[in-house]
Amino acid sequence: GVRAGEACRAAIADAGLDVSQIDGVACVPEQHLVVDRPTYDGTDFVTCQSVIRSLGINARWGENVNGMVGRSVAAAIAAIQAGLCNYAVVFRAMHNPSGPYGLTSIQAAHGPLQFEMPYGVYTPSIFAQLWHRYRHIYSSGSREQMAAFVIQARQNGLLWEHSYWAQYDPKPLTVEEYLAARTVSTPLSIFDCDIPVQGCGAFVVTTADRAVDLPHNPAYVHGMAASTFSRPDGILSFTLEHEMACGSRLASDLWRDSRVRPEDVSLANLYDGFSIIALLWLEAMGLCGKGESFEFIQNGRIGLDGALPLNPSGGNLGAGRLHGVTHLLDSVLQVMGRAGPRQVPNVDLALTTIGPLSRATATLLGPDRPAKS
Repeated sequence: GVRAGEACRAAIADAGLDVSQIDGVACVPEQHLVVDRPTYDGTDFVTCQSVIRSLGINARWGENVNGMVGRSVAAAIAAIQAGLCNYAVVFRAMHNPSGPYGLTSIQAAHGPLQFEMPYGVYTPSIFAQLWHRYRHIYSSGSREQMAAFVIQARQNGLLWEHSYWAQYDPKPLTVEEYLAARTVSTPLSIFDCDIPVQGCGAFVVTTADRAVDLPHNPAYVHGMAASTFSRPDGILSFTLEHEMACGSRLASDLWRDSRVRPEDVSLANLYDGFSIIALLWLEAMGLCGKGESFEFIQNGRIGLDGALPLNPSGGNLGAGRLHGVTHLLDSVLQVMGRAGPRQVPNVDLALTTIGPLSRATATLLGPDRPAKS
């Protein structure tokens, strides 16, 4: 709770505002893998009500949203457009308790879970399944090819002072180290999995008319889309075909509503809870062809000076698992020209996807105010 308050105060000050001007708050309070023990607001998770109380915000609107930070940003945008508030602060605080990641003492599984959890059909194995299926269909997708993405993510993360690797193990990852890494669920290695961290990020959302009077050039929203396609049969229906269909529909909505094309994107921060997710996003968003993502990321194409810089933030793999905060924050800073050593020149549009393809948001940000319809 203390860190969430600090992040919100810092974002509000950076926007040139006073806490007294904030009248809306949104967040995702849930902690995905905190299980089997009491949880307390402000300690194990943080709701918008907790921050409203601790900062003394005179809120006209507040909402706790499920999912990842992209959904709470979408809620804040809708509230601003509806006139429910003028300035909303959106935050995401992540808490990861000590001990084995996702440790549970559950002794029984019911419903579809009885056919899944006893056999390890859960994170991360379900994402390993996606990679296996991809390789079967396209005869592409080796770990040697994936190394280009994971190593670039680490390199980018080292350029951000707040990333896990920059703070605790500031050295590049080599191809040899990646290929020799401990297997978690074939073909996923430990370096293909995101890093649980403690942290919080915050953003201020307002209208374009109000933003022009603030000290920094704004990051304007040019488009937003979401996928909310459930899997009623449980985790076993978490298939490559289903994920790609959901991602492709989201992409179609985004490109249609924003009236831009994939080739207009200057850089992409694509969610990488596991490495394979980012490469599937490349194909679903039309940034490369079907079955081409592993080839697409080779030969420096996704570097900061490449044809399509990918995850300049470092993402979850290169910075730490903050449920999309690093991805969205980097896109905001990139279009504002404030990304420091990670800055990509001449950014016209930054694409951010947050979440696996079937339960995700996608956002397009740009430095210029979008043309009216």
